[in-house]
Amino acid sequence: MVTDLSFTFNEELGYVAENNAFTIEKSCAGINFFSIALLTVIFSFLNNFSHPVYKLLAFGNFIILTFVITIIVNVCRIVVSVQLINLGEKWAILASDKMHTIQGTLFYCTFLLLYYMGVHYALKMYKTR
Repeated sequence: MVTDLSFTFNEELGYVAENNAFTIEKSCAGINFFSIALLTVIFSFLNNFSHPVYKLLAFGNFIILTFVITIIVNVCRIVVSVQLINLGEKWAILASDKMHTIQGTLFYCTFLLLYYMGVHYALKMYKTR
């Protein structure tokens, strides 16, 4: 919806853009980011809650929040990837596989750090009120 491109699902490849310029492969679905982000907040912050009911509620909220963050990160990454592919017509290095890997690593690491810092800040603010 953000890029105004149409995608079709291909069992072997994943989602293929209408112009076949790129594919969102299964490995790019964000499950690795979701797993790492969820485990990061669980292992980092679940012990902030002393009562088992609060821990269970926090766990559920972490799952939902991490899922939403994963969708946002992947949308941003897809939009930037589309732009890099378009710019790749002028500068071929921007559309290369290495650039795609670098961009993915930078996106996921940056958003993971921001997510961690956001949850840390939110819990800190919650404790002080």
